[in-house]
Amino acid sequence: MSGMDQWMGKAREMANAAGKMAGEALDASKTKVQELKLSGDLKDAYARLGTVVYDARRGGVDNEKLVDLILGEIETLREELKALNPQQEAESRELYCPQCGAANDPEDLFCPKCGAPLSKQAPVE
Repeated sequence: MSGMDQWMGKAREMANAAGKMAGEALDASKTKVQELKLSGDLKDAYARLGTVVYDARRGGVDNEKLVDLILGEIETLREELKALNPQQEAESRELYCPQCGAANDPEDLFCPKCGAPLSKQAPVE
């Protein structure tokens, strides 16, 4: 194999690697766009829920069916967000120190801020 053939082979490998990285970046961008849309939809659903509950309390109107409908929508959106990035949910679980309230990683046995022992039964979702 000549030097030119080796050079061309390396160039192909680099081009393939760059193409793969570009594809992965595109997939990550698409996922982020979907996540942002779902987050916006979820925020809107919470706002609608708040408005419906407020109006029901202020006006004495029974909006239980509408509340249930919006709660179902919220649950669906939350499940879609979880399915979109299941690793993020596992990473986002934190423990809060019962002594000082500092956020801690799930692997921590003791609070790095105050040294208090952490209970593994109190994750924040």
